[in-house]
Amino acid sequence: MTDIVYPNGCRPLVEDLGTDELIRRLKTLANVLQTMDQDDNLYQQYIPLALHLLDDFFMQHTSRDVQLLIACCIADVLRVYAPEAPYKEQDQIKCIFKFFIKQLHGLKDPRDPSFKRYFYLLENLALVKSFNMCFELEDCQEIFHDLFSTIFKIVNDQHSAKITNFFLDVLSALITEADNLSVDLLDLLLINIVEPNKSSNRCAAHITEQLLAKTGDALESPIKMFFNRALVMDKPNNKLSITNKIYDIIYELNRINPDLLYSVLPQLENKLLSTDDAERLKAKQRVDWIKNKILHGYYKVGLEDRLLVERLLITSLVPYKLAPEERMKKLYHLLGDLDANATKAFVELQKNQMKTRNTVSDWIKLHHSKEFTPRVLGQLAVKQTTIAKSAPADFRPVRLQWVRMTDIVYPNGCRPLVEDLGTDELIRRLKTLANVLQTMDQDDNLYQQYIPLALHLLDDFFMQHTSRDVQLLIACCIADVLRVYAPEAPYKEQDQIKSIFKFFIKQLHGLKDPRDPSFKRYFYLLENLAFVKSFNMCFELEDCQEIFHDLFSTIFKIVNDQHSAKITNFFLDVLSALITEADNLSVDLLDLLLINIVEPNKSSNRCAAHITEQLLAKTGDALESPIKMFFNRALVMDKPNNKLSIPNKIYDIIYELNRLIASRSSVLRAAPIGEQTTVH
Repeated sequence: MTDIVYPNGCRPLVEDLGTDELIRRLKTLANVLQTMDQDDNLYQQYIPLALHLLDDFFMQHTSRDVQLLIACCIADVLRVYAPEAPYKEQDQIKCIFKFFIKQLHGLKDPRDPSFKRYFYLLENLALVKSFNMCFELEDCQEIFHDLFSTIFKIVNDQHSAKITNFFLDVLSALITEADNLSVDLLDLLLINIVEPNKSSNRCAAHITEQLLAKTGDALESPIKMFFNRALVMDKPNNKLSITNKIYDIIYELNRINPDLLYSVLPQLENKLLSTDDAERLKAKQRVDWIKNKILHGYYKVGLEDRLLVERLLITSLVPYKLAPEERMKKLYHLLGDLDANATKAFVELQKNQMKTRNTVSDWIKLHHSKEFTPRVLGQLAVKQTTIAKSAPADFRPVRLQWVRMTDIVYPNGCRPLVEDLGTDELIRRLKTLANVLQTMDQDDNLYQQYIPLALHLLDDFFMQHTSRDVQLLIACCIADVLRVYAPEAPYKEQDQIKSIFKFFIKQLHGLKDPRDPSFKRYFYLLENLAFVKSFNMCFELEDCQEIFHDLFSTIFKIVNDQHSAKITNFFLDVLSALITEADNLSVDLLDLLLINIVEPNKSSNRCAAHITEQLLAKTGDALESPIKMFFNRALVMDKPNNKLSIPNKIYDIIYELNRLIASRSSVLRAAPIGEQTTVH
């Protein structure tokens, strides 16, 4: 056996060492190796040591610290000896890189005491492109599959941009230098960008999107081969996860890196021109499916998705550069091929674009005003905010500049709310503003100069802040804005109103525990919303019933026997104001109400049952019509709505209603029970 030579200051690594002593010696060796420059000729005497590090005693040691230090030492050996590593055997190389992949799991938690050393390992592997050694292996695709899979599992939102970039460097180097990317690896990549994976693992989806954008040229060929087999040859590989998501993948690829589809779409076009009727029909169905799928994207929540659909419509489906007659033909054929949901999306898209054009037109007219009074400035701010929020995220700095074109005026004693403030300082400034707003009387004319500030409070930076105290203070400030400016709130757009009241509902969860240090402020928010009847603003929304359902559901969840009568009465005031002033109470909301007064809900959530009983007593007249309609359908027409919870409890509900409001029997008289129904 060749004698093992150690660098100066390093002591021998032998198997009879205790774990603590072995770790000390490995740390010394690791630190020395880190200082070595890249020069394999200078360090030939250390090759036996490099091979000694591969001993099973070290690589399978029970101590994770020993394994990590060994991995760092081997990674530095690869760096120092590159490009001629001392490891030549296939089994050695395979063993080393499987070992590296195992160690990368230590990057999952940045709070791990050894995280800095795991980070060093990743950085080293990325800078040296060590994994590219695996191309020498016959079964390199197996290693690559494990590596990609591991990184997609461990990447998370606690990782810094630096870590994510090193992940990208490791993976992109393999994609760009691979002669052939396996279809299994392509499957592992593309499945991340479609649902449900896209939502369940957003960090993996994000890093995959970055990979697709960065390595588009290298991926074009394998993607073309995959689509060629699935779409043109009609021989999809049913073992892959992406086969059933093929059109979703086309949609997402077009959003992420349209260049990847340049060689794919002509394949479909050739099928459309086929002389074979069956083949042409199948291709047409697929193209129609893609058109429908594109427009279905307009139903997604994200602004970026809706903007993408608008761009695809005017650049691909009905290209704006075509002559008018040709454009009309394209539009005619498009509308003839769309399904019902895509047609609705198309109509909604046109309405929103018209609304945006009108907003811009109004904004321009306001800019031509002869005099910039506080009211005009306020209206300008509203229009600017609406226009800014319709811009994509890539133009966020521009969006903020638009919003701030009108100077934000703060009340005396209040300091500006800007994004570069630390959380503690932001909270201090918000407390000052909240206290000042609480003292303001109801007078919208007096406070026109604060409208830009009121709109500034809706910035995502505040409403999606990681601090719950910031969110609560913002909610209290907005609630006071609604009180001060009532009945003409400065928030006019549907999206603004919906966003505000969903935000309020989220904050109401803070009322669940009266021992919460911030409970008094949560209580103030509730009191304000009840006193001003703020939620009644939601009647202006097209989908107000969704907000009401969330509100009722939230209150029924959080109300408990630790709440004082005052809190319960405020809950009642908020809910009863909506019931009494609603033109039409949805059957889903009625279901949410009445299910509380019958078993098992009545016993499992007594507080929700009690507040519901009080609501029924208080709003009996307003509930008469929806209850009558419900009973009429279920008992007389014999067409109960089986999607609801209450049809199976109908006689229990009649019994409870009779018990609760016998003295005000208008509600029960509304139920057409007659002689045909006997209540047991």
